[in-house]
Amino acid sequence: MLGFLLSLSGFAAEPSWGPAVDGLSLGVTVEGPSEVYLTLQNVGITPIDVWSSVQAGGERHLDWYALDLTGPDGTTRPIRLLDERAAAIPLKAHLQPGEGARNRVDVAAWAARLVNGGLPLAPGVWSLVATYEVGVEGGWNGKLTAGPVALPVPDADGKVPAPPAKPTEAPTDLLADDP
Repeated sequence: MLGFLLSLSGFAAEPSWGPAVDGLSLGVTVEGPSEVYLTLQNVGITPIDVWSSVQAGGERHLDWYALDLTGPDGTTRPIRLLDERAAAIPLKAHLQPGEGARNRVDVAAWAARLVNGGLPLAPGVWSLVATYEVGVEGGWNGKLTAGPVALPVPDADGKVPAPPAKPTEAPTDLLADDP
């Protein structure tokens, strides 16, 4: 376990907050390998009703959220956080100023669902941008984004491969001929 913890060093659990729109802000926090929390925060001075999630059978869907991932090799993967269901109950949160609604997302599990291509995420460090977009009556409407954040995806041994080294440029003063 210590090797795993060391492999995640540098991945802080501090939220990355996007810009506020009409008193609401979206934050994305990396909490562990392939795990993020999406938080809606009322940063205004009046209460706000937000569509927080959907109860779909025995699981929670996040219909109004989307994740855009860019892999270590530049591969892009849009991830939807809703799937087929027979019944659904939209859940609304009433946020007082300063309050938030938080949802946990297992990114690797959602990526592997058929609705998202059915393929696992390749191990490495992915860049993640989260979006919350609502266009239905009964609560806050608009679009929020947060990120990018670094999302570690471990390999079968639980280790996160290091990102590829970026090429460095030689200082130009070393390349010039002396006059």
